[in-house]
Parts: sequence; structure tokens; C-alpha cells
Amino acid sequence: MNWGALESSLREEPLFYVQKPDGNRILGEDARCKTLVKYVHQLAPQATIQHSKNEGKHNHIKAKAMGVVAGYPDYTVTWGVRGQAFVEMKGYTAAGRAGELSQAQIDQCNKLFRQGFPVACFFTPEAAFEWLVEQGMPTIGRIAA
Repeated sequence: MNWGALESSLREEPLFYVQKPDGNRILGEDARCKTLVKYVHQLAPQATIQHSKNEGKHNHIKAKAMGVVAGYPDYTVTWGVRGQAFVEMKGYTAAGRAGELSQAQIDQCNKLFRQGFPVACFFTPEAAFEWLVEQGMPTIGRIAA
């Protein structure tokens, strides 16, 4: 028997869309997130964009008891009765390295994807906004070029 053929990686690949790094090393993740939030507030006022508190230092036991989930996407965007999508944003570190998905992020986003929710990871807020529109988010306008 070929035991090596039975081995499979425990590290799953993303089942959802992941945008390639955009090369703009000046913008960190925070600036990109703020821009996405601004676009949704200004151009999609019927939608709600909510940031998931899943980062930073905290008491892990208390956080777990409060429902904080490691790897949960940065944003939940909702509109209407059934409109919902999840967005993970990435940027660049101060050293100029592109952010990468952690295995916990891949696992959580794959779980949401398997449940039938639209999930994607972006570097550019413009692409994230356009993707949300493609998912059905109503808008009153588009991003100016």
C-alpha cells in the first residue's frame, strides 16, 4: 500500500475569491478599510457595513465566551431582507509586505462560503465595493474614476 498517497494537507486553500496584491505599498489595511466604509456609507446608504471585532490583544477566554471568532472576515455587509456578504480586507505592512490570509481566516471564510454566503478578500476598496454591487447591494451611484 502506498501510504503517501493517503496523506492530504490539513491546510485548506481558499474556496472564495482572493484579489492579488495591488502593489500600492503605501496604503496599509486601515486606510483601505476606511475607504471601503466611506464608499458604502456614501454610495450605498441602504446597506449596513459592520466591522467584526476580531483583532488585537484581548483575553482569549473572555473573547471566545463573548463570541469572538478567530479568522472571521473584517466586514459583514447587509442590505434588504436576504442581502448579505462578507469582506476581508488586506493591505501592506510598514515594511512593504503584502498581507496574507491566515489559516484561521481561510477556514472561517471557507465555512461561510460553504454555507452559501458570498465571501471575498480584497486589497483595493474599489474592487470590494464593485463586488458588493455584483452581489446585489443597492447603490445610488458608483465610484468616480
